Amino acid sequence: MNKPMVLLAVLAALTAIAVGFHVGELPDSNFIDTESATNICFAAVSRGMSCDFVATIALEGTATNCYQLTFGTDADGNGSLSPEEGDISFGWRAGRWFVGRADTSECFFADSSQSSGSRTLSLALYARSDGRLRRVQFLADGAAIFQDITDENPDWLFSRDWNMIEVVRRGDSPFSEWCEVSREDFGFRMILR
Repeated sequence: MNKPMVLLAVLAALTAIAVGFHVGELPDSNFIDTESATNICFAAVSRGMSCDFVATIALEGTATNCYQLTFGTDADGNGSLSPEEGDISFGWRAGRWFVGRADTSECFFADSSQSSGSRTLSLALYARSDGRLRRVQFLADGAAIFQDITDENPDWLFSRDWNMIEVVRRGDSPFSEWCEVSREDFGFRMILR
């Protein structure tokens, strides 16, 4: 007697637990140039997963303030990013938004849509499981900026190897900045019976 063979295939989408951090105001600087910095261990993505990676900063944007996040890989394991370990930086510098690329020293600038007050900038990177970007978005005060960069989905904007974020601020105006970085991983599982 022939028994029918049944093949059951289930494809389930899995979402790993989202991870993130929030940094309030950095402590006052002990140095005359008022620079204050902190380094945070934060993996860009879990291996084999696709992810949504979002970084947001908020600040009082003045012409003399600088506030930036730098993403990179702490290759020497000393707990901080040296200049040669950073890949990209983005934030506020000299009264404008910027995104910088370390490997070529390119820096792109965009003016703020606001003349004064609190400002926000978000960078959203949507990466596939192979580490290639499927979408990039910069929003400044709710409006899209750096369209010439985001339309290309450039791979230099993201690395699966990032394990450190440096937060730096400097300037002579009062500070009330903060930043937030979050990552949500996505994967799937196939069950065959």
